[in-house]
Amino acid sequence: MKKTILKYLLLSASLFCTFACSDNFLEIKPRGKEIASTYEHYNGMLNTFNLTLYGAMGQTAYSFYMSDEFTATEESLNNLLLYTQDGGPAAYRYESNYMKPEETTTEWGFGQNIYTYNVIIRDVMNAEGGTDEEKLSVYSEARVMRAWLHFTTAQYFCKPYNESTAATDKGLPLATSSNTMDEKFEMRSVKDLYDFIVTEMEESVPHIQNRTNYTFRCEKSDAYTMLGMIYYYMNKYDKALAAFRQAKTYADENGSSFLYNYNDYDDEWVNNSHPMHYEHKEYMRDLEFSNLHIMYFPFYVPEPIIYVKDEYINKFSAGDRRLARFAKVDGEEFYRPIISYFTMGPTSADLYTMLAECEAREGDANAARALLVEFRKRRMPESEAEIPSSVASKEDLVKFAIDEHIREWMGTGKIWWDMRRLWNDSYYAAEKAKFGHSVGSQTYIPQLDNLVLPIPQQVADWHPEWND
Repeated sequence: MKKTILKYLLLSASLFCTFACSDNFLEIKPRGKEIASTYEHYNGMLNTFNLTLYGAMGQTAYSFYMSDEFTATEESLNNLLLYTQDGGPAAYRYESNYMKPEETTTEWGFGQNIYTYNVIIRDVMNAEGGTDEEKLSVYSEARVMRAWLHFTTAQYFCKPYNESTAATDKGLPLATSSNTMDEKFEMRSVKDLYDFIVTEMEESVPHIQNRTNYTFRCEKSDAYTMLGMIYYYMNKYDKALAAFRQAKTYADENGSSFLYNYNDYDDEWVNNSHPMHYEHKEYMRDLEFSNLHIMYFPFYVPEPIIYVKDEYINKFSAGDRRLARFAKVDGEEFYRPIISYFTMGPTSADLYTMLAECEAREGDANAARALLVEFRKRRMPESEAEIPSSVASKEDLVKFAIDEHIREWMGTGKIWWDMRRLWNDSYYAAEKAKFGHSVGSQTYIPQLDNLVLPIPQQVADWHPEWND
């Protein structure tokens, strides 16, 4: 009995569920509690702030320390021990065993709300009240978010998607049942996992509501952006382009393609308002509170710990207002993020930069340039916003768009996603070899296996078959 309880607690705190249930748990009404049975109940289950914040917030986000834009000194790396114990420096050095057996990691908790979506998917179409169209919209939204949580978890615990190896690369279990105690979490391949994700999204996104007045809900512009991001990180840029174009159309119609003009604000605003909280208007919404199923949490970066490499700082033009997010340390030639917030999508900044890259790769170079200039005018003086004449070829334009995305998210840990995506990109064959960190004269270069976080040992112990 004790073992069963412990197994459940480990699973619920980790990947796919938040609380235990049985097949008939809804049939037993707790005293003083309402049991979900109507359309309004299930619709209301999606109107909760709790679904937007996921992850084990008290744990270390190790991918942050493995992101390529960072460097460290021996002193600062030793200081990192004060905040992450052994794991932070070990992750920075791309060591394979940086997590202690009793330790988990923030990234492992990203899928914890899947259980709620599974309950909605199972029951809403048979709920009392509501039109068939209304119930289908709620059902589809839950499927979209379930797929998105599988995807974001895969960004850390699976190899980057590679068409030629996906069928044999180890993926993750699919969590599709509301009965978490009896479900067998069978390990799937990366191909199986992404096939599921894509099917869920493609079938569901068209049925998402065009516009909502609810604070934390998904609209068509959000859903199409997420679909585009999934294809984008699969390196399927033609499909990503089609989804992003749809997203931009809906976002323009409902006002959620909003971008702050950083030129209108001082440095303090810029370094403290990098998309980070639910009032930030670049979260694809024009309401007072922004959207949505975006996990955000702060990395308050004490000094000195880790710094941003000179080569990344040099990607900014002199007047780029985003430079306010970084500060020199005690007059040294080191820059550190002042404060970093990581979002798991979609933001209007993502939509602009990703759409521009896909236009450059697959569509219209003029459209790509126009999007980039429009975006850059809101991040720097107009005199610096034009694309340099040296950006002449298709490859140059693609890399410039990628650099724009990097400039936007530098110091947040999100560059980790780009490292993974570009690992098999022909344009980055040479640049990939430069990924890595240094401490003094020692250099640490990641390999493909280093782009996959280990499943916490305390979870894997319950599933020895996952190691087969």
